[in-house]
Amino acid sequence: MAIETGPAIDVGGDKHVHMAVGRTTVDAGHSHEVIVVTLIEDPTD
Repeated sequence: MAIETGPAIDVGGDKHVHMAVGRTTVDAGHSHEVIVVTLIEDPTD
């Protein structure tokens, strides 16, 4: 799967999300578009 993320979107509380869009690889003759939003937490906190 190839994914490209967008800029950080502030959601308050020192947190942000990224929207990511991409497409799965072609298996069984087809692929799927994917849209994902991830909550990024500070791993050093």
